[in-house]
Amino acid sequence: MGFPRLKPEVEVDPGELYRLLADEYRTFVVPGRCFEMDERHFRVGFGAEAEKIGGGLCNLAAAISARE
Repeated sequence: MGFPRLKPEVEVDPGELYRLLADEYRTFVVPGRCFEMDERHFRVGFGAEAEKIGGGLCNLAAAISARE
């Protein structure tokens, strides 16, 4: 499991990003508010095969790029 943070210079609304990930990319993260953290933090899990993890990270990058 990891708990990254979107840097302030990444101009994206975290809530919109998490919805986009779920709706369009079928990639799921848990927002930081679920852990009493800032909304720019989110939890990712690494319990799958390397191929699926890589795909999820690519989806995250694509979703961020789509929102910038």
